[in-house]
Amino acid sequence: MIERAVIAWQRLGTISPARGPQHRLMFAVDIAGFGSRPPRVQTHLRHVLERVVKHACQAAGLPPHSCRHEHRGDSAFVITPLGTDFAALLGPLPQALASAVDRHNALAADTAQMRLRMAAHAGYVHIDRRGVSGNDAVLLFRLLDAPPLKDHLANSPHDLAVIVSDYLYDVAVAYHVIKPAHYRQADILCKETAARAWIKLP
Repeated sequence: MIERAVIAWQRLGTISPARGPQHRLMFAVDIAGFGSRPPRVQTHLRHVLERVVKHACQAAGLPPHSCRHEHRGDSAFVITPLGTDFAALLGPLPQALASAVDRHNALAADTAQMRLRMAAHAGYVHIDRRGVSGNDAVLLFRLLDAPPLKDHLANSPHDLAVIVSDYLYDVAVAYHVIKPAHYRQADILCKETAARAWIKLP
């Protein structure tokens, strides 16, 4: 696994031609139970999610202006700049998200309470003025929608559930950024995707 992780680490710093695919760290966040909310609450939560994500990025050392943000209704998709320290996605960022959600929920009405799912991955994406595309972006959202992650959040006392791709997990373990004991393996079968991933334990 170490050799595999070293290769992965080298790829994290790869700079591809501007018009070609680029290897980037990325994450996505989704609001659980969004579709069951009244329309006015949905609109409110969309604005809250945007603020929460930008605040968490700033707190984790990822200045929002340097990241590419795409907001997709009840979810946010963020591509970090080249050279980003992957440790930020697995430590400071989830902590900042959880803190921001806690602050929101402390003051929000019952119908506006927020619970989030977060997925983190690294891979090749094509970025242009129309948006982001590529198999790794697709995988990220498959992880975000994975039934094991939804089940984990539903049975958790916390308001944030985090899943990490197998690829990013291997790198993080090899470089002692995360501890294997803090994660459990999850086999993901979502649409046409079959993959192994890792869910962070409370």
